Amino acid sequence: MHIWCYKGIQVSSLSHEQKKVVLCVVQSIQLHMRRTSSRIRRWVEKGKAWAQNMLGQRYEVGLGVDQSYQQARELYELAACQGNAISQFRLGIMYQHGQGVDQSNEQAKEYYEAAARQGLDFAQFNLGALSLCKWSRCRAIH
Repeated sequence: MHIWCYKGIQVSSLSHEQKKVVLCVVQSIQLHMRRTSSRIRRWVEKGKAWAQNMLGQRYEVGLGVDQSYQQARELYELAACQGNAISQFRLGIMYQHGQGVDQSNEQAKEYYEAAARQGLDFAQFNLGALSLCKWSRCRAIH
C-alpha cells in the first residue's frame, strides 16, 4: 500500500474497527491487481495495444506493480506506435511534466496532437492549454 494512503487511513476519523476493514479491503484490492497484472502481461506479450496501455497505467501509478515511469513509458510507446490514443495522451503528460523522461513541451505537443487527431478530448484540451501557456508551467488534465 502506498505510504500516503496508509497514513491517510491511520489519521482519518474512522473507528479502529473501520480502519481494520478498510486496510483489509485495500490489501485485497492490491492482491487482485497483482494477479490481474500478470494476466494482462500475457496480452502485452501478444502485442495487444489495449493491454500495453493498461499495464503502462498500472506502472505509472504503482497499481498491482512497483511504480516505474520507465516501464510505463516503454509500454505506452508500444501502444502509441499502434495508434492507441490514450497511450499517446499519457506520453504527452509524461513529457510535459518530465515524469521518467526529459521534460519536453515539443514532445508533449506531438503526442497530444496524435491523440487529438483521434478525437480524444483530454488531448485536445491539453494541446490547447499547452499552446496558451507557451512553454510555461500550466495546469493541464493529468
